[in-house]
Amino acid sequence: LWSGRLNGINYYPAETPWRDFWAEFDEAEIARDFEAIAGLGANAVRFFLTRDTFVGDDSEASVAKLERFLELAGVHELRVVPTLFDLKQDFGLGSWADDALYLERVMPVLARSNAVAFVDLKNEPDLDFAHHGQARMMAWLQSMIVLSRVEAPDLALTIGWSDAAYASLLAQDLDVVTYHDYAALEGTEGRLKSVRSEVGKKPVLITEIGESSYEVGFSFPGSDQKQAERLGDRLKHLNSADGTFVWTLHDFPKVDPTVVGRSPWVKRLQGAFGLIGPDGDEKPSAAFVRAHFLASD
Repeated sequence: LWSGRLNGINYYPAETPWRDFWAEFDEAEIARDFEAIAGLGANAVRFFLTRDTFVGDDSEASVAKLERFLELAGVHELRVVPTLFDLKQDFGLGSWADDALYLERVMPVLARSNAVAFVDLKNEPDLDFAHHGQARMMAWLQSMIVLSRVEAPDLALTIGWSDAAYASLLAQDLDVVTYHDYAALEGTEGRLKSVRSEVGKKPVLITEIGESSYEVGFSFPGSDQKQAERLGDRLKHLNSADGTFVWTLHDFPKVDPTVVGRSPWVKRLQGAFGLIGPDGDEKPSAAFVRAHFLASD
């Protein structure tokens, strides 16, 4: 495992988040963004890999892009947390052959990189329980853990649960415990303490926290200053974690409706979580995050 605390940023480029990221891969833009991330006092980046990008016709090119991404992270002295199976929709047995092929292609690449801190096998699988069934999701996750160990036995693994209540699931089969904390601020420290008590001595990181600065008017529901203050408060309450990752570096002018839904309200809200605004300038939240990261490094 890595040594020291991970102070991280969740990352997509400003203009090409979610499904557009790998298709529109821009090495120069990523290098600039990594410089900005390092300038925030961060030492880590969490990023996302969609399965179909690495099992389709352009899979060789996609693997080369992944290798270059990892090289750029190393150049900027950033550890990385690759998050696999992002935006996956089908968990039936018919999809497992492609899932195995995906792991066969990406896990050895990740294992060869010194930049990788650990691998997040699935982003927020607990959100899939209602639609796909918890039993099916748990069976799929256990199988992906086994297949990942075959392809890269020395890589540390985690699962990025959306809710601290699920963080101890499969902890006995994982090396790192991670969850996201968007819940009420009042219970932040209690949730972390509870997870720690359930998983023993394993590292516990919160791999997503975030606040939107979207403002309809009169600072409702948020504002640049509210975003900064709320993020600062959340980070303070998570001081005892082994790492925290902020969502996200950039505001997004285009938000994928298949990810967040088609509501204009929700799309505007989701597009304003960045530390850097649409004009390319840092928002007040960036200063709060930088001060916390530098103090806790």
